Amino acid sequence: MKRQGILFQGLPVLKREPAGYLQEAPGGYITQEKVRKPVEYLDITCFLVYEICLREPSRQALERMEQERKEELMALAEKSRFQGMLFWQCLDRESQKLGKYIIGLLEELRGGKEEKQELAWVGLWYLIQKGFQKEYLLWLHQEKCAVIRRFSEQKGGLFMCGQVCMNLLIAQELGVEIIKDENYALFCERIEEWKVFWELSKEEAALKFCQKLLKKNQKQGTIKIGRNWFYLCDVPQ
Repeated sequence: MKRQGILFQGLPVLKREPAGYLQEAPGGYITQEKVRKPVEYLDITCFLVYEICLREPSRQALERMEQERKEELMALAEKSRFQGMLFWQCLDRESQKLGKYIIGLLEELRGGKEEKQELAWVGLWYLIQKGFQKEYLLWLHQEKCAVIRRFSEQKGGLFMCGQVCMNLLIAQELGVEIIKDENYALFCERIEEWKVFWELSKEEAALKFCQKLLKKNQKQGTIKIGRNWFYLCDVPQ
């Protein structure tokens, strides 16, 4: 089984190198911007789990699993590095349980024995196809996939990130080319911000939040809630 791609490696993160400067005329300079290139990969496991847990057909499929299989996956999840993360507080109690079954599948897929990996692969894509039929059919006949940005005044627009991650995963699995442009790079930066937050413990998150509020108070004299961007996947014309 291949161990490459978003599911195993994560999203390839693009970083901009510092711009170079060329002297054009006496006293004048122009900038020569360098191309972004992948320097690392960003684990989007939490975003995929969150998104699957929102889809009722996927939830029903998880609930129909045999009890023995559920216990097996739960045991894997509780031994994983995802246990105890703040991420779980974003889900209700029932969704936390279902989310741990998904984590168990991913742990089995990424590190289990070969026969278990095959079983986990079939199980995971069954969940995805049940819950994301519209997205699957969309990318089935496309050649390219791009991330677009839309402005949102609504608090919580960042949770659209899970939808984009799932669309990118499906598109890649179907052999669709993912356009890694400026919007893709900005999306990776936003994902990285959320990832850092979600992977904190409760105590670390509370401390970080208080420090951030204090810093804003000292700098601005008041706390302002900024506007949000949310992201969508689109088919380039």
